[in-house]
Amino acid sequence: MRKLARTLIVLSFFLFLLFLSELTFAQTRGEGVGTLFSNIQGDTTISIINVKTAPWSEVIVENGAEEIQAVAKLDGKGLVNFTFEAESTDVGNLYIYAVDEAGVTNKILIPGTSLSNKVLPPTLVSKEEDGLPENSVKLIGFSYPGATVSVNLTSDQGYDQTFSSIADATSGSWEITIDALEGGNYTSSAVANVSGETSQKSQELYFEIAPGGIVSQIIEQIGQVFGDLIAAIQNLPESVKAVADMVSKAVVPLALLGIMLQAGLFTAGDLLLLATRYLYALIRIPLWPLLFKRGKKKPWGVLYDSFTKHPLTGGLVRLLNEAGSFVDMEITGKSGAFSFVTRPGKYKLEALKAGYAFPSQKVVGEKDGEYDHIYRGGAIEIVENQPVVKSSIPLDPKEIAEGALVQRIFRRHGPAANMLILIGGLVLSGIAYIAAPTIYNQLVAGFYVVTLSLITGGTVRTERTWGIVKDEVGNPVEAVALSLIEIESGRLIKRRVTNEQGRYQFVAPKGQYKILVASFDWERIDQSGYYDGSEIAIAEETEILKFPIAVKKKPITALKRRETI
Repeated sequence: MRKLARTLIVLSFFLFLLFLSELTFAQTRGEGVGTLFSNIQGDTTISIINVKTAPWSEVIVENGAEEIQAVAKLDGKGLVNFTFEAESTDVGNLYIYAVDEAGVTNKILIPGTSLSNKVLPPTLVSKEEDGLPENSVKLIGFSYPGATVSVNLTSDQGYDQTFSSIADATSGSWEITIDALEGGNYTSSAVANVSGETSQKSQELYFEIAPGGIVSQIIEQIGQVFGDLIAAIQNLPESVKAVADMVSKAVVPLALLGIMLQAGLFTAGDLLLLATRYLYALIRIPLWPLLFKRGKKKPWGVLYDSFTKHPLTGGLVRLLNEAGSFVDMEITGKSGAFSFVTRPGKYKLEALKAGYAFPSQKVVGEKDGEYDHIYRGGAIEIVENQPVVKSSIPLDPKEIAEGALVQRIFRRHGPAANMLILIGGLVLSGIAYIAAPTIYNQLVAGFYVVTLSLITGGTVRTERTWGIVKDEVGNPVEAVALSLIEIESGRLIKRRVTNEQGRYQFVAPKGQYKILVASFDWERIDQSGYYDGSEIAIAEETEILKFPIAVKKKPITALKRRETI
């Protein structure tokens, strides 16, 4: 897959040149398939005869060095017949696989110069879906229409069962829902059987099931403990209730001061920003669930001051390949965030800001307080399932500014101190409210709830941190240029080009934006479930834009144009 999208783009340009010169390109046609690309330099003909796989997929042949030899696009039949040329030295070392909407099948060896009457493995993925019973999993995928798909599921606790489903007669899709699984680590694989011919195994899928019934038991126990706690608070001496009421109110200004110093808020405008965040939290999100979310890692990179630990605005971050050649760049905003979504491989980062030195000589280790994945030079490796560059880059200030020591203390120790103050204040305000449920006590308790929600909500990790660009049939598209445009000014804020899996990411500050397709060969299309080109409002200081975007190839005869506001 690594070279597929690039090959198709080069091929499209090649076909256009042939059209202009009135040359002809004869596709190799068989039942249900047309060859989009084949290696015309080979000296040996390889035949693919009556191979069965999912409809509307792509069939790819690679040699042992993962060099693409042929690419064939299926129609709705799922039956593969085509020939291509290969080097004689590659015979016996050629592999065929299919790519459909659910993913990639396992690679199958082509023995000799032909492969006939074989069934390619089905694709296999898990699907998270609302309404599934607790400790259940839904497995889905595609295969040849009418095929019997058998899924074997095993666990490290001794579970071993096989389940079957019939692939849809039109789309080839299938699904299996498995309920009442015990806790453990599970491995699943699938095979497809068509008219007595059974495929090799699919790629394996791994997932974990938490011990059954735990969630329900915890909720029940929490309810019982909460009831007992309310009764105990109501029976406290009046003097204790009065102290809790007084201290919870007195701690409010101390908590506000600690938060402002920790975040580096010193001006009236900063205070207004803090008040705006409070209001936004009240009207936008349910507060309590945020208190129980885990994870403090930012799903983007951050440029920061190694002394004060504050993010740096206006810094230039460059992404370079392993050889040192330029790949991409970004200028950081107030949050110090930068974002790169790139193809797998090894890369380097380079950071520049006036008055600062790179790489840092002051920070050692992989973590620095709230920052992790510390980068001080050298190579970083990007893998396919984690394509986002999430390094934290410290820069050493050449001069220590006045007040920097205070900022350093509160940035380093403020979070723990503030959490203790806020949790203590929340407990005391809860006691005061239960003892005397007045509106005033409710507001004080609400202050602590909102503040804790803002702190924890700002550090919740997003599971999927990238968007994806797909064509009309759902295939990821590489090398599509996207522009993030600020609506008020019409200026270009950031530009991204999708990687080989069609992935991209924008990290943007507060404002109103649109994402435009600025590619020479592709244009956005309106499709259900995809970004429709409408205004995107961001109310947070930093937020990820990761909408799915549908595109189609512009006609060759059409005037090349970019999408505009």
